Amino acid sequence: MPTTIEATEATVLETEPPKPEPIKLTDGNKPLYTIVRPDESDGVFELTKKLTEMLKSATGVDFKNTTDFIGWNTVRDPEAYEILLGFTNYDETAEVMKDLKYFDYAVVVRGHKIIITAYTDSSLKKAVNYFRDNIIPLIAKGDDGSCVIEAFADEIYRGKYNVESVTLDGNPLQN
Repeated sequence: MPTTIEATEATVLETEPPKPEPIKLTDGNKPLYTIVRPDESDGVFELTKKLTEMLKSATGVDFKNTTDFIGWNTVRDPEAYEILLGFTNYDETAEVMKDLKYFDYAVVVRGHKIIITAYTDSSLKKAVNYFRDNIIPLIAKGDDGSCVIEAFADEIYRGKYNVESVTLDGNPLQN
């Protein structure tokens, strides 16, 4: 027995994309985020200091810094509020990095992690500058002294490449 499907007229509503949720950086004078950098990267150390100074200037609060060092008993809290700076060994950083090419960078939010990352020190410096120029100005202080980033939107910068693709013996080389 054949099945009959009746179509009804659908109404399409044009809506704006949802606004990003504000990100609460501080609770009064207490930082909610910790800045995490790679344990084995001298170049990122200076950018960590720069980012810490930027955040203190914008919020009046000192943010703690640490490294991504993993000891035999290290247990990471996926719900921890962290700013992951550089090519950390966190799963969240790896997830973002898999879509980046060599000269790209990303400034994105994944769960409770703000991820500022790139493959090269020069691209990471550009990412930190992007954060300074486009995210820091979005920080607003509430009546209770808490600071939030209003309307944080992910930024993935794509570097310029003069070559579309490279093959070796007929096989494409990736990234």
